[in-house]
Amino acid sequence: MRNGRNCLLKITVLLCTAVFVILSGARLTEARETFNRFSADILINENSSVEVTEEILVNVENIEINRGIIRSLPVEYRDEKGNSTEFGLEITDIKLDGQNIPWSSVRSGVNVDVKIGDPNKIISRGLHTFLIRYRVERHIGFFEDHDELYWNVTGKDFSFPVLEASCRVALPGKSFGEGFNTIEWYVGQYGTKGDNSRARQDSGSVSTVGPLQPGEVFTVVYTWPKGLVTPPPPPARDNEKAQGGIAAATLVLISGWFWFAWKKWGKDPDKKTVIPLFYAPDGASPAFLRYVRDMRLDQTGFTAAIIELAVKGAIKIVEVEGRETFFGKGKGHFVLYEKDTEPEKLQPEEEALMMQLFPGSIDSVALVQDNGDIISGAMRSLARNLRNANSAIFTRNTDKMVPGLALYGIGTAASYPFSGEYPLNTLMAGVCGLLIIALGMRLSKAANTGGQNIRQFLGRAFPALAVGLVGAIALGGEGMSPFTFVFFVASAAVIAVMRPLMVSRTPKGSSILSEAEGLKLYMDTAEKERLEMFNPPEETPELFEKLLPYALALDVAKTWGNRFESVLTKAGYKPEWYAGPSPYLFLNGSGLNNFSSSLGSSLGQSMAPQSAPGTSSGMGGGGFAGGGGGGGGAKGW
Repeated sequence: MRNGRNCLLKITVLLCTAVFVILSGARLTEARETFNRFSADILINENSSVEVTEEILVNVENIEINRGIIRSLPVEYRDEKGNSTEFGLEITDIKLDGQNIPWSSVRSGVNVDVKIGDPNKIISRGLHTFLIRYRVERHIGFFEDHDELYWNVTGKDFSFPVLEASCRVALPGKSFGEGFNTIEWYVGQYGTKGDNSRARQDSGSVSTVGPLQPGEVFTVVYTWPKGLVTPPPPPARDNEKAQGGIAAATLVLISGWFWFAWKKWGKDPDKKTVIPLFYAPDGASPAFLRYVRDMRLDQTGFTAAIIELAVKGAIKIVEVEGRETFFGKGKGHFVLYEKDTEPEKLQPEEEALMMQLFPGSIDSVALVQDNGDIISGAMRSLARNLRNANSAIFTRNTDKMVPGLALYGIGTAASYPFSGEYPLNTLMAGVCGLLIIALGMRLSKAANTGGQNIRQFLGRAFPALAVGLVGAIALGGEGMSPFTFVFFVASAAVIAVMRPLMVSRTPKGSSILSEAEGLKLYMDTAEKERLEMFNPPEETPELFEKLLPYALALDVAKTWGNRFESVLTKAGYKPEWYAGPSPYLFLNGSGLNNFSSSLGSSLGQSMAPQSAPGTSSGMGGGGFAGGGGGGGGAKGW
């Protein structure tokens, strides 16, 4: 008996469960998010602006619509030629069930996405009414014998079925549906004539008959006599030919100016005849000679200054071997020690360098990354003191850059009125050019050779040139042709290249450069016989040591070291200013490079540190679904 009751109970439970599942499945099947009603009231103003009120009755099931909806409103139209027209859009009011609700808008391609809903609140399931009011410009078509509103009530990008859609339009000073010549409509897939039996007209209002599926469009065309609405001023159109002509003229004028200015002011005075020189001119430091030649201080010049301090007896360079580890010997490093003995006479920039390296009671500094701030500070100090001589050895000709910059500014400004709907593209071209020019200000007249200047410019200006190339590609058909953009970028590049080339040396600077080249000629001549007629000094370890920093500064250290190899080996030369496991470290270019790399590693740690509405008519069957303004899309979030 008990078993019979248990069996009956189990059957009852199973039946109840099955009924519940069936009912639940039916409920889920019926659950569907829809726009039950989509109505648009459109007021046409005398000034040709259009005020739209959309009232959307939404069935919310918390499937795709949880916090609200996103209404996409078109604000840009591109015709078959690629020309663009911007529609003015102003959101005036948004409500949910008659109450204010948070919303935001963001540009997304040719649309503005209006996101409606509280991000912190879920909308309850059931029917809710969204109201959106906005004002648009340039949606009225003005033709020879009539004016017209060609409007997509719903758009092809609606994510939900629209069970019923309606639209009514009012002219200035009239009631809805009054004063129109014709009222037509199209219902169906975007781009098709559709079926006009799917909508009907009632007292000026046009309403659909049956639902619209996602992707189907409801379009209306209202026409009226001319004179009721004042046309707006025509939209600005870009004129690529005018822009291109201005940009090309800008490039030609800037190039012409700088060619003239360089010939007149940018060239150094005529050089003296370069003859071998066996000593530093007027006791000038190696870093100073390199600075006069390159018009900047680099790591090699700084290394030469350190070696010069050692040769003059101001410091001692100690090489510390790396510690033994399980994986072998670690990497060693160098330490600079201040010496107590009186050094040879130091140049002012060398004295300042010593004070920067060894402030107060500090008498040593290791060339390791942890001391990067100290080393980079010393290098900045040396550069600062070398720049004290700028006025005597360089003429910057900064004033000669002003006409070039003015021509660039005038050119970009002159192209602005021809940039149509995309004036910001002209601004982008100008900003990109200024970036290139700013990078050019950092260039120097490296080694006074054209090839090095070009390589230096390309290396440093590459990021800006890349921006220019990407911008030129992106701006194709967008208010500025790529050629126009390229012309402006090229104009800026000319200015950037000419900034360092316009810096010239004074007669004194040119004389020092000639003497530095004479010293380099002597040290870079491997055959002693070629120098006999100039009575060169005897090649001794002392001479090698004295001119070693200059050989490094003037890029002839390898030749200088090889030339003295036998002399130094025979004399058993060991520099007193160096201590460590490699006594011949500084006798050739590779050893000096090792020391320079150690300095560079220290420096790097601290110094290391982008058809439009109104252009074709929709009346008389000439239109199609989706052929007008408005429309857009709608989805949930």
